[in-house]
Amino acid sequence: MVTLDNMKRGIAGSCVFTVFNSSALLEAMRDRPYIANRYDIPNGYYISDIDDARIFEAVPGVVSPAVGVGSITTSRIALDKVLARPNYLDQVLPFDIVITAMNEYGSYAQMQIHGVEILNGGSSMSTDDMTTSEACTFLANGITPWNKQGMVRIRDDGKTVDH
Repeated sequence: MVTLDNMKRGIAGSCVFTVFNSSALLEAMRDRPYIANRYDIPNGYYISDIDDARIFEAVPGVVSPAVGVGSITTSRIALDKVLARPNYLDQVLPFDIVITAMNEYGSYAQMQIHGVEILNGGSSMSTDDMTTSEACTFLANGITPWNKQGMVRIRDDGKTVDH
């Protein structure tokens, strides 16, 4: 858990996805597992047990030398952890969003949102236009404002040229 009370500024927003047959964000992040409690994940989302050496190097305080013994003790909490695929949007690991825009004259710009963490998600169905959408809100660590990337021109032969 990360506390946000000492931050000077907050970067927050929302994303809306059109759903065709599954959640686009969850499908894109299926190969980025998170550390889950062994008993909290449904069938089909379990990937593997966590290699003790890997997790203990990354989590300080989980492993400590036993008093008077040269061996390492492992906590029961660490043994109940596994790698799992995200089942809910708030289980997706932090990621970056890159937005690229181009106008009709060929000028294009880019903006980046860094360290996006999903807070919650929801769905809506519309009978007026027969669509299903999925919305989620997020907090982010940083942002790179819009900046010009260049120009793209189409030559008479149909090829593009960057300026």
